[in-house]
Amino acid sequence: VALIVDGRTIATQTVNAIAPGQSVTIHFHHTFTTAGNHWIKVQAELSDGLDADNAAFAALHVAAQIPVLLIDGSDGSAPGVTGSPFLRAALMPSGDPNDPAGVTVHDIVANDWQAAHFDDYPIIIVNDPRRMSPELMQALTQYTAAGHGLWWILGGRTEALWLQQQAKTPLIPYGIGPLITA
Repeated sequence: VALIVDGRTIATQTVNAIAPGQSVTIHFHHTFTTAGNHWIKVQAELSDGLDADNAAFAALHVAAQIPVLLIDGSDGSAPGVTGSPFLRAALMPSGDPNDPAGVTVHDIVANDWQAAHFDDYPIIIVNDPRRMSPELMQALTQYTAAGHGLWWILGGRTEALWLQQQAKTPLIPYGIGPLITA
């Protein structure tokens, strides 16, 4: 079985005979070194009387950078230490948005969410929200319904009662138990 990327054979593996009704899983690993559109093909070299099912193809796009929107749960009105600078540093250690590490973080405070174009980001991180407006919750619901990713990071600023009220909604589809403090 061969892995072919953009017309070049990258790797091959030998698979021994497979009994009728059985299957075998093999794994290939490949790291793309250039951004852009690519195609891959997995080709089995065998004679089974049905050549049409001996190959599988896929096309994909490798992004140069993955833009991430970080919504800081603070409202921006009170100075103070938030976790967002630490999260930004973890996602973008060099601080350089052109770093080939692949992540570019754009951050806003929760009150400024309407200025952001959510569809420009494959993932949004909501960091330690006190509470979110119903309009923002609706916008995030539409965003996730379109197939985008949302990561909630709850913290000391998050209001437990607000969070419990959001439980079992499309954005927080699980139950929330009682608040436990240490």
